[in-house]
Amino acid sequence: MAALAVASAVLVLAGCSPSEQPSESSAPESSGLPTTAQGTTTALPATSAPSDQSDLSSWVGNYSFAEVIPDVGTPPGTVVSYGVSIYQMGTDYFAAVIITGFGTQAMMASVKGDSTTVSLVFSAYLGDNTWTDPPAYKSGDKLLELTKDGDTVTTTWDQMQPQSNDNTAAGTYFAVSTATPTPTPSATG
Repeated sequence: MAALAVASAVLVLAGCSPSEQPSESSAPESSGLPTTAQGTTTALPATSAPSDQSDLSSWVGNYSFAEVIPDVGTPPGTVVSYGVSIYQMGTDYFAAVIITGFGTQAMMASVKGDSTTVSLVFSAYLGDNTWTDPPAYKSGDKLLELTKDGDTVTTTWDQMQPQSNDNTAAGTYFAVSTATPTPTPSATG
């Protein structure tokens, strides 16, 4: 279910339905821009000074993490799932971040870094966020950092924090999802 939500968020960002293949020559009839929780559109984040973003292609894919938060009277507790779908649009890299558990929190982030380490930098909220008491991220807030060492992905939390205090230290949380890779909105020849 979380993989479907992430895939839908990526397709919303691309401005197309799951059956359409985006291309540079076919612009969607709608604005194609992400929609905020208030229903307004927001431009994709501008990229800063050129950095070596060419190594980010190895990060394209889906990452997932789940934790159980004990609830009083409802064993075993609430499962909080985190889905991150990193994709390329043009020469830039973005991430759709979907968190479900105590509601839904959906957001878009720009991806900055290299083949070893990336930072997810908050850009905008997407869709209908129903999370109870969500954190108020501002554009430019660093959500988290992911570091690869072989097949291991280490997470260093920043503004975005896990719900369980047991998971706040840097560690191996996110794994490459076994779900079918999300289609990436990029130009096709």
